[in-house]
Amino acid sequence: MLVLSEGLAPVCEPDRAEEILGEMVERGTDPSEVGLEIDPAKAEAAYQQAEEEFLSRVTRVLEEVQRTNDAFVDRRINSLRAYYERNIRRRNESYGRAQREGKQERYLRMLRGTIERLESELQTKENQVEEQRRIGNDWAPVCSGILEIV
Repeated sequence: MLVLSEGLAPVCEPDRAEEILGEMVERGTDPSEVGLEIDPAKAEAAYQQAEEEFLSRVTRVLEEVQRTNDAFVDRRINSLRAYYERNIRRRNESYGRAQREGKQERYLRMLRGTIERLESELQTKENQVEEQRRIGNDWAPVCSGILEIV
C-alpha cells in the first residue's frame, strides 16, 4: 500500500498506509456528490509515481531476501562439504592404508566405489541446495485509487 500527497510524494511508511486503508474500509463513506473530478494527466502522473515508488520498495525487499537466502544457502553448502569431505578423507586414508598393506583388489575397488559415491552425492546435494538460491520476483498491481480527505 502506498499513499502519495498531492505533490506525488509518499506521505507515510507502508505499515501506516495499511492502517489508513483499514480505517477507510471500516469508517469511510461514499461521497454524497456525483464524484471526484481529477485531471487525467494528474491521475496518470500519480499512477506512474506510485508504481515507481512501489518497484523501488519491492527491489529493496527482494535484495534483503536475496542476501538472507544467499547466507542460508552458503551455510548449508558449507555444512554439506564439511560432512562429506570428512567422510571422503577418512575413506581415502583407509584406501591408502589398504594399498600399503596389500589388501585384495576387490576390497580396494569397494573403497574406491565408496569414495566415488560420496563425491557424487556431495555434488548432487550441492546442486540441489544451489537451486534454492533463486528466489521468486513476481508481483502484479491489484488496484489504485484516489482518496479525497475532507
